[in-house]
Amino acid sequence: MLLMTNLQNRMPIRRIPVISLLLCGYAAVLWGQPEGFAFRRSISGIEKQWHRIRLPDDVYSKTNCLADMRIFGFTPEGDTIEAPYLWKSTEDEVREKEMEYSMINKVHNEYGYYFTFALPSSELINRIVPKFKQQNFDWTVSLEGSEDQREWFVVVEDYRILSISNHLTDYRFTSIVFPDARYRYWRLRVDTRKEAPELTGVSIAFSETVKGDNRAYPVKIIRNRLHREKQTTELLLELPGQMMVNEVRINIDASVDYYRPVVVNALSDSVQTPQGWKNEISRLASGVVSSLEKNVFRFSGTPADKIQVVIRNGDNPPLTVGSVEVSGNVPDMVARFDRKADYFLYYGKPGVRVPEYDVEWFADKILPQPESLSLGDENCIAADSENEAGSSPLFDNKLWMWAVMALIIAVLGWFSLKMLGKS
Repeated sequence: MLLMTNLQNRMPIRRIPVISLLLCGYAAVLWGQPEGFAFRRSISGIEKQWHRIRLPDDVYSKTNCLADMRIFGFTPEGDTIEAPYLWKSTEDEVREKEMEYSMINKVHNEYGYYFTFALPSSELINRIVPKFKQQNFDWTVSLEGSEDQREWFVVVEDYRILSISNHLTDYRFTSIVFPDARYRYWRLRVDTRKEAPELTGVSIAFSETVKGDNRAYPVKIIRNRLHREKQTTELLLELPGQMMVNEVRINIDASVDYYRPVVVNALSDSVQTPQGWKNEISRLASGVVSSLEKNVFRFSGTPADKIQVVIRNGDNPPLTVGSVEVSGNVPDMVARFDRKADYFLYYGKPGVRVPEYDVEWFADKILPQPESLSLGDENCIAADSENEAGSSPLFDNKLWMWAVMALIIAVLGWFSLKMLGKS
């Protein structure tokens, strides 16, 4: 009898740790999993501390402007850890070296006005930008190079420069770009006889472009509309999906000179207004399309699936747009992996803020080209949860979770009171 009583008294003591362990394990499972994310992809190939991840194009339509990107790892010990990362630009990098010079000659004759510059030594250059006091001009120029000022070699001939400044626009195209050339002396001839060009300065430089990772996207022109009342031509471009874009190139078919203001917009989903459903429009770039330039418009990387181009014709006949090219430089995610774990890329969580990691302050310690990792197929987390739960997704609702935890705590309390009453 005494033995049976002792066993009964010990029963609650043994049940309490078991229930407590169940409670702790249940809470760890619930709280150890990232919440609120709609999608995830497995990450494979982790062998070093730093790695690079290239995002697929179809990710951008499901993220909150990349602010919701997180890398979570699940360790064999059951811990959930977060891997810090930073974004590394893959845009073209322009390196420019400005040259010192001295003006050694200003003369003119019946052919035009000559300006001669001397460099300290023979330097490789590929760009000269003259600066004039005049605000409105349309001139042609020629550029020559020499080593001894006796024999001159033509580098650029009949090159048009233009400046327009009035109450409607302020446009200047004076950059003279040419293949790399190395001379100590340079002579600029401005072919004008009507007025004397007043040169206030010149920029002489060597410019080098390190090509980044530029992705060209297929583009479909789904609308090409002429608004006669507004004197504009509107193009609506459609991409295969929401892509990260930062460059639009407009190719004009024209045999005459032209100069037209242009605006490039991104169109997002329609919103309902008192006047009906309208697209939200955000300005990407503005400028001009001109027969003098390549008509390339660059802007900060922006996710977009529809792009609007509006060309203001004024009283001129509309231009014929041959094609439009859209491309983007997708940034790389460079992440640090400190512990062994099964890592996943999570995204698709609205309203989340941009993460703040210490690695942002130590970007110079990252290897120039860390090895790339592979991403698995996209998994919808909600669908996975339903499949794991089977036909009874009881704990999908947080109210059920708290109800179960409250019940467990009540049971623990009851056993504790019963134990105290028998002691």
